[in-house]
Amino acid sequence: MARPALLPEQKRKQIAVRLGPEDRVRVQATADRNGHGLGTEIEELALEQLAYLETNDEPTRAFLHAITAEIAEIESVTKRHWYKDRATWAAVAEMLRIGPIRHHEADRPRDDEAASAAWQALLEVQFEKERIADQLRALRISVTPEHPVKTAVNDAGLFGELTVTAEFAYAIRETERAAMMALPDGAAKEQAGDLFRRLVELDHEEQELEEQCAELKRPYAEADRYGRDTYHRILKERAQRLRAAGEKFEISHFMGIFY
Repeated sequence: MARPALLPEQKRKQIAVRLGPEDRVRVQATADRNGHGLGTEIEELALEQLAYLETNDEPTRAFLHAITAEIAEIESVTKRHWYKDRATWAAVAEMLRIGPIRHHEADRPRDDEAASAAWQALLEVQFEKERIADQLRALRISVTPEHPVKTAVNDAGLFGELTVTAEFAYAIRETERAAMMALPDGAAKEQAGDLFRRLVELDHEEQELEEQCAELKRPYAEADRYGRDTYHRILKERAQRLRAAGEKFEISHFMGIFY
């Protein structure tokens, strides 16, 4: 039984494609590797590129291009393919974690005017505290520009945040104040006193600004957590589908373990 004739719009049509000598050699080499004729290879390349363009918008294409460029640079250094060499694979894994993804970050906190202003104010306070600490050291008074609570937590070790009280933390400043009061030179003591009072004021300003920054960054942290949880859920559901279909699946994803 003869096959029904195709409508004109259903028929395949030949399209002329012009290629330079070098490009023709490249396409022919690809066709030979794939066991295709030149025309078939050009058709598949065109359809593959069309599917790529339809699936990925311009920002996604730019991101993927950046990743492939990074992989090429890594492999040029290691002289190995990432899928064959452990060290090269590890370099690519690190690139995926901290490379182009960081340059394509969405909804960045630093683009938030309120968060950026609070962060800038916090930095200015910390810079001023550094300058005051340097001036006090010139008067032979050793002080830490770091907020006393942070210093106390660091000194307390692993469980510092659970054990340090505000009173204990600010005792650090009292120790520094006692050293200042022991200065024999009255003029130096007065100068140090003015600087020290300003340092304590800045301690309070710094704490308020850090709390403000933390509050402003909270929605971003929650979005990050939700995004990670979303991908974990995708992986787990994929593993469940594969297992149900009797296909190979990632056991850690099936169990909800992500690391």
